[in-house]
Amino acid sequence: MYDKEIKSLPKRPKAHIRTLGLSILREAQGCAQTPEQLGQKETIHRVRVAMKRMRALIRLLHACLPSRDSAVLDRLCRQIAADLSSNRDADVAIDTLIVLAGEDRDAGVCQRLLAALESSSSTSDQTDCDQPPDWQGVLQRLEQIEGVFICAPLKGLRKRHLRKGGDRGMRQGRKLWRRVRKTEEVEALHDWRKAVKRSFYQSQLLSDGESGDKDLKALGGCLGDLHDLDMLEQRLNERRRLYWLEDLQWVLPRLQRRRRDLLAQARKLGGRIYFN
Repeated sequence: MYDKEIKSLPKRPKAHIRTLGLSILREAQGCAQTPEQLGQKETIHRVRVAMKRMRALIRLLHACLPSRDSAVLDRLCRQIAADLSSNRDADVAIDTLIVLAGEDRDAGVCQRLLAALESSSSTSDQTDCDQPPDWQGVLQRLEQIEGVFICAPLKGLRKRHLRKGGDRGMRQGRKLWRRVRKTEEVEALHDWRKAVKRSFYQSQLLSDGESGDKDLKALGGCLGDLHDLDMLEQRLNERRRLYWLEDLQWVLPRLQRRRRDLLAQARKLGGRIYFN
């Protein structure tokens, strides 16, 4: 899939890839050093995306990156993303409900649900969500990632290694697409979303730009919306005692209709990308 992008890279892309990885880390470090400039929510988003892009780059280098370095880099990137996830997840259900309500956002039933979601977030998640992220800890881990990445040998890196890494991710995505054609399991959709996002970030990295593959981007967005719906439904079901029955009867059918529409759209996009 990435023949055009890889063809434009230097014959020996080691220096290019090293520069690419360091630029991702520099962007994350800049955000974490001054989170007040973008605001906490946007800073968390950008740092998490940077870690996903870094992990996608690590996967591209699978054939020539020592397994020990790969494992350490992946673990540190995952740890940063996980440390920031509680601050992000608290807002997802509320934002998703607002989108789901659409023109009925100001209706009494929607306002009651929003108030209950906000109340449950502030009471049950206050130890995680009311505390600002440990940006100093994030910066320390970013420094560790930088140190490991700079010292990783990348011995004998060639374009074929990058193609192999990208094709490996696309094969995984195709396998999961075939599975999702037959099931609506949340776990299968979650795994597919991660594989699609990883392939999209790899398409960005290989094209040395911000656009990436348009179909992968659209599919990733669709699966991301599905994931947010599943998170909202899980939150509602886990804390049913906090909501009026009539409010749940209003929101859950809407949620399920939206989920069916997104799933059909995702399957169609998957066919466009993976069918051959």
